[in-house]
Amino acid sequence: MAPVPPSVLRALSLPLDLTPSKATLSTSGLGSGFSNTGRITISIPKPQTNSGLSEEDEEQRQYFLKTSPDGEEMFQGEFASLNAIADAVPGFCPRALGWGPLDKGKGYFLVTEFLDLSGRSSRLFTTKSSKTSLAYRLGKLHSTPICSSSSSAKRYGFPVPTYCGNTRQPNEFYDSWAEFYANERLLMILKESERKNGSDAELRDLVTRTAETVVPLLLADDHLGYDYRGQGEGIYPVVIHGDLWSGNASQGRIVKPSPSPSAENEGDGGGVVYDPSACYAHSEYELGIMHMFGGFGKAFFEEYHSIVPKTEPVEEYEDRVKLYELRGGGNHPAARNNPHNRPHHHGPPPARAVAEEVAKPYVFEHTIQECLSATGVDPQREDDIRISGVTWIDNVRKALRLPVKTYNTACVYYHKFRLVHPDSQYSYMDAAAAALFTACKIEDTLKKSRDIVCAAYNLKLPPSEQVSPDDAIFDQHSRGIIILERLMLEASGFDFRSRHPQKLLVKLLKQYGLKRDNEVGILAYCISLDLYRTFAPLKQTTGTMAFACLELASRLLDAGLKDVEAGKDYEDWNLGRAEVMETLLDLLDLYIHHRSSTVVGPEYPLEAFLAIRIPLNKQSEDEGLPRFTHWRDSRVSVSVNIKATNGTGPKHGKNNKHKGKGKGKDQRDREFENAAPAAVGPPPNPLTPVSANGEKPGLSDRGRDGTVRFMLDVERAEAEKKVVSSYFRDTMEEVEE
Repeated sequence: MAPVPPSVLRALSLPLDLTPSKATLSTSGLGSGFSNTGRITISIPKPQTNSGLSEEDEEQRQYFLKTSPDGEEMFQGEFASLNAIADAVPGFCPRALGWGPLDKGKGYFLVTEFLDLSGRSSRLFTTKSSKTSLAYRLGKLHSTPICSSSSSAKRYGFPVPTYCGNTRQPNEFYDSWAEFYANERLLMILKESERKNGSDAELRDLVTRTAETVVPLLLADDHLGYDYRGQGEGIYPVVIHGDLWSGNASQGRIVKPSPSPSAENEGDGGGVVYDPSACYAHSEYELGIMHMFGGFGKAFFEEYHSIVPKTEPVEEYEDRVKLYELRGGGNHPAARNNPHNRPHHHGPPPARAVAEEVAKPYVFEHTIQECLSATGVDPQREDDIRISGVTWIDNVRKALRLPVKTYNTACVYYHKFRLVHPDSQYSYMDAAAAALFTACKIEDTLKKSRDIVCAAYNLKLPPSEQVSPDDAIFDQHSRGIIILERLMLEASGFDFRSRHPQKLLVKLLKQYGLKRDNEVGILAYCISLDLYRTFAPLKQTTGTMAFACLELASRLLDAGLKDVEAGKDYEDWNLGRAEVMETLLDLLDLYIHHRSSTVVGPEYPLEAFLAIRIPLNKQSEDEGLPRFTHWRDSRVSVSVNIKATNGTGPKHGKNNKHKGKGKGKDQRDREFENAAPAAVGPPPNPLTPVSANGEKPGLSDRGRDGTVRFMLDVERAEAEKKVVSSYFRDTMEEVEE
């Protein structure tokens, strides 16, 4: 425990002579990439009673502290942002209590009310409607006009600059929303990007034409807020969060430092937000980044729009949201550092002209092998370490009672991280902890980094010797996990989409007349957990994984599910036998070579898996199925020996016909066909983030690694979402997990 800085005590109007035991500062697992964080605990005597006698008992007060060596303007902006939101909707975010310089020129601080996020439900974005739900509170924020006594009541901007990531936003005031968005967001970020990355004529042309042409068409003062008949009341500015993605929202409770009966429901649990970058804006501007990064479902937006209806003209709503998404995507290249001092890239630039990388939903085997070659690892040793890391994740998530979806996502992040960063750089257990920490945020099952490190530590101890997450022994380790989180996201391409075969597995069991507690169903579920010890979740669709798990369970138990083994229903799911076969063989490789490190393997003799492998090999050979689908011969030498395990099928490219019904054309085939050819010469790791001109990010102005952010392929994601939602709406009934 560290002492509380005197400057912070002064800001809280607390006595400076508190003993160290009465005023403590403990580092917290709720870290930020741009500041250090901690929890302040103060013990002071309770207020005097009416009789004037002092109570002997003490009361504890908790506060949240951020510090940064260069955070003066950043903390000033966050101070104003938090209080603007808290004034509009009490209880929606912690109030900022003070900010300023630390003593002896050691930097700056921001101190706020403490936000307790422990023990909260993960389903915060889909809860039933209530006056404390996230959707309701956000709707209330977006429907509350700015105080009429303010000189800026009808202007767009903010009294102070704010930061979104490490990008400074001046927030100059404008009478017109269209002018504010064009100048203070699109053109401002373009200017920042050019300052840090150098000029890009094509990017400048695109952004400028958007600001000068598209913005006035969609956001003009005499257009936005009016229907096609010209009827309406226009729009007015409201306080918005400004950086509201799923990682900045949760279910929690604000711990009041002292009783505050005048603050309505501020201490109650409910939807809460934090880390804002507020401004006075059109309410729909908030929805751009929410749609871009996901995490807010259909039920959330239905409840929200019941409070804040879509602005007229409603038929242009989706166009406006996509326009606002440009601000979220545009901020990412602005965060990068100037590349001019790095070696010049010779030759023509890559074909893609945009400044963002497109996150790819599938990683094929040829890319995996190229990654292993680029990192220079021994494949056999890498398999052992990767499986050990997944086992670590599984054990810790069970200790923390986290759902299987968090385990799935953590494994995917862990695999991608290992493909980019060899174990010589990081301990596999640190990488596994960072993957689980990241997955907890993505899947809204929030746990502090300290909770994860502590749970792993306690697994080795008897109950009587176990320690709490607040123990000082976890301080350094938990901070390291937070640092790795950003590298974890970059290795994943900032792709927050996850595929969870377990829910679909339950639907398939019902489709084939089996109950959830049927022996086949239980075994298939356990196989689905082992599946995440392989690379299959990176390569395959949800349907492919579910069918492979069910077929292997049927074959192990000799259950006789002929329709499953014959692939009778593949067409309904846009599947091909080649993909299912690849997944089956990945599983069998796991059970044959790493049987003791799996859930299912120890329950069966090695001969059981070999007996299944032999006829599958023969089927692959007879039907010409490849061992790995969508294999692409790289022009770069890959020092990995790929065995044609299942016969002599040719490498499978887009011209190779699948056997069986369904080709999976809408998903994985199109991903393969659009893949760029391998570069000539020694390439970077295929999953390493690079900018549009092929350069890797350097250090930012703040001395940290430049943040690289990604955009999803919106059209492909939308098409896939429609296909999946149509199937579940028309064909299958929902099954509660």
